[in-house]
Amino acid sequence: MAQVHRGARGLFYPFLVFSVASLFYFYDFFLAVFPSAMAPDLMRAFKIDAQGLGFLQAFFFYGYMPMQIPAGLLFDRFGVRRVLVTASAICAFSLLVFAFTTDYRLACCMRLLMGLTTAFSYVGAVLIATLWFQQRYIPMMAGFVQVMGGIGAIMGEAPISMMVNHFGQRHALLLVGMVGVLISILFWLLIHDHPDSHHHTYAERKFTEIQKLKIIFSRPQNWWNYLFGFGIWAPMSIFSITWGVLFLRSAYAFSNETAALFMSLIWIGIMVGGPFLGWLSAFSLKRKLPMIIGSVTGLVVSLILFYGPRLSLTGLGVCLFLYGLASASQAVGFGIADDNNEPEVMGTAFGFENMSYVTAGLTLVPFIGYWLKTHWLGQMAEGVPFYTAGEFRNILFLSPCCFMLAFLVTVFFIKETNCKRKVLSLNVNAKK
Repeated sequence: MAQVHRGARGLFYPFLVFSVASLFYFYDFFLAVFPSAMAPDLMRAFKIDAQGLGFLQAFFFYGYMPMQIPAGLLFDRFGVRRVLVTASAICAFSLLVFAFTTDYRLACCMRLLMGLTTAFSYVGAVLIATLWFQQRYIPMMAGFVQVMGGIGAIMGEAPISMMVNHFGQRHALLLVGMVGVLISILFWLLIHDHPDSHHHTYAERKFTEIQKLKIIFSRPQNWWNYLFGFGIWAPMSIFSITWGVLFLRSAYAFSNETAALFMSLIWIGIMVGGPFLGWLSAFSLKRKLPMIIGSVTGLVVSLILFYGPRLSLTGLGVCLFLYGLASASQAVGFGIADDNNEPEVMGTAFGFENMSYVTAGLTLVPFIGYWLKTHWLGQMAEGVPFYTAGEFRNILFLSPCCFMLAFLVTVFFIKETNCKRKVLSLNVNAKK
């Protein structure tokens, strides 16, 4: 069990604060994933093809990625509570607008706003963990945040597909928007920034934002860790979050609901793999071991999934589960970031690391959509373009390539920290 900072609030309260903060990551992943499960509905509603769907999905990442470093700076400046309350409230508003619009451009703007606001979710929860739990357990706690993300992603697959069939697209998303309002209220009532004081603030830290950025960008290990994050999570962005349901419908002749149900196995793999690989890091006092396990597993499984013989339903389920478990090793990247940076810049460091996970969504997702459009064979199904399994396989080679990148960076460039911080607290005067 992770050791906590015990105070007047007792042992239970740190876990309560951490769990409530993790709810936003649940919401984050639901918002990232639901267009995949609703792809045919969205393509009909906005009269778009694969390229249009790819851009609609990518607008989420257009907001999410560039906001990561500003999010870290804001956390460092104002603390977790105020930032999370504001971001979650705006996020819920954007989903409510998205639910009722029929204008494609406005929908893209709301996806952009969803990305801008959910950019605070993972970093905020992990920052809470660094304040309330010991350093060696940060990857494990980051893994538990992934569990919440996995639950959100599962809800964004088969359950939302069923809700849309039962209530309709607009009313289903309206209900989810109200959940976002509830999360914002819980943040206001329950989250506090520090175990020692309800009124703790980060304002007394005298580092300028420029100083923090110089510190983060000047360290090669932060950049190698960034490349690992890109390589290990890009397969999730291009397959699990966007094109997975359409691929399974084509390759296995699944219905939309069945394909979404199978895709949920990836998120179950995330939910199991995040805490397990985080525990393995804490138990072995090694960061690189779970990172290597994840990247090798992902490489092998993605090759089988996309280029091996047709799998049985059991084999398909196992591969999808392992695909998610492999990508869950991204949680250990936050341990690397924590070990290589000072507490005074931790929010910024985590924001930079988290930015790596969404780079693929910003670049590869729309590229794949463009590729599918230009290589489309002209087939239609239920009034929307239908893409064959062969068309998908011709472009999904990017997934094993990204896992290979993560493996090579981990083995040859990332330095083992043995779960110990390699730098001391900053001297402000030395940085002026």
